[in-house]
Amino acid sequence: MRERLQELKYDMLKCNRCNFCKMAPFPTIVSKQYEDICPIFKHYRMHGFTGSGQSYASIAILEDRVTPDQTFAEQQAACTACGACTTMCMHHTETDRLEINMALREHLVDEGFSPEVHKKAIENLKQHDNLYGDLKISPGAWAEGLNLKKFPEQKAKVLLFAGCATRYNAAYAASARKFAELLLKAGVDVGILGDDEPSCGLPAFWRGYKDVFVDKAKSVTQQLNDLGVDKIICMGGSCYGTLKARYHEYAEKPAIGVFHATTVLAELIGKGKLALTTPVPMTVTYHDPCYLGRRSEFKNKWQGEIKTAFGQMDYYDPPKRHNFGTDGIYDEPRKILAAIPGLTFNEMHRIREYAWCCGGGGGVHDAVPEVEQSTALNRLEEARDVKADCIVSACPYCENTFSLTKKKSDRKEIREMQVLDIVDLVYKAAGLDA
Repeated sequence: MRERLQELKYDMLKCNRCNFCKMAPFPTIVSKQYEDICPIFKHYRMHGFTGSGQSYASIAILEDRVTPDQTFAEQQAACTACGACTTMCMHHTETDRLEINMALREHLVDEGFSPEVHKKAIENLKQHDNLYGDLKISPGAWAEGLNLKKFPEQKAKVLLFAGCATRYNAAYAASARKFAELLLKAGVDVGILGDDEPSCGLPAFWRGYKDVFVDKAKSVTQQLNDLGVDKIICMGGSCYGTLKARYHEYAEKPAIGVFHATTVLAELIGKGKLALTTPVPMTVTYHDPCYLGRRSEFKNKWQGEIKTAFGQMDYYDPPKRHNFGTDGIYDEPRKILAAIPGLTFNEMHRIREYAWCCGGGGGVHDAVPEVEQSTALNRLEEARDVKADCIVSACPYCENTFSLTKKKSDRKEIREMQVLDIVDLVYKAAGLDA
């Protein structure tokens, strides 16, 4: 993967150490506690861990001034791959900092350096199609008793892609059941793959195992394309961002339209096919998942050349289309929350494309759990700061991270905070939670 680093060297050199990859936009900062946007920098307070720092480390490797080793790889594994650095850097140097970070991680894997827990996780993914090995719960267990159509034996217009998190997260499996019930109530012709549903492969991407991810992307894309459905609905934000954006970036995305549960629910509610008549008296806030928001933005593959004007000004010919993270799914979840009677919704300070990561991505959960915990606690504190009793999201990684981390807080109000999938609230409001 050294060649990939070499291709990105021009972008690495564009870093002028402005430090914007570390912090939220100035107009949005309300206090020192919520000024950061980079989880690793917030935890370590060292520039070397930031998007900028990893660019300089990559340059040093390319110029043979630094020889990477296992320790270096384990330090680099602290990046949650949230993409906030890219969102900020695009406004200043038009550079995809996370692309460089991931190319560096892929290079380290190619050189044989990766945290042992990552190596084990990837072996499990290759052998068992999940991170944890031979699980006793099958991929389709969450849907038992729902009488959903099963592909490929039966046909339906819509495929519900539940995600492999249903196998090890009981709360998320319950939310998947609720979403399926909501679709059936609204008259959607929906089916599932059941035990034939594959992992989307995002864990391999996060950990820098490019070849494993590309192979997974190709096989999953072929499987989905062969179903003959009109649309694919992803239950989780991570699966959605992977199928929609990462597959295209690394291999080929499905030929069928990929949608997220919140987009579908917002449409069904707006058209009156799902009536939300039961009050839900709660004060909630919404956490924007990275892969549902800024990381689901479609990235065009640029082809061109870098030219120099007046002997000093470099530019792209043709111009690149820059991704600012604004095309992700942000409005639909908020429309849903606004439609739920009795609900009070308070926004956090860092939202939409500038949202603070939950800390659970990038393989950090198993490799550097202290970064995950400090990142999640900071978000939970932000939720309490805006007087919310419940933090709502639309991604199993986020919800699992918050649920596990809140127990470690020394604040009673944090430990007692509810963590829910947005589907859970819709289910209640639709009167199905009897």
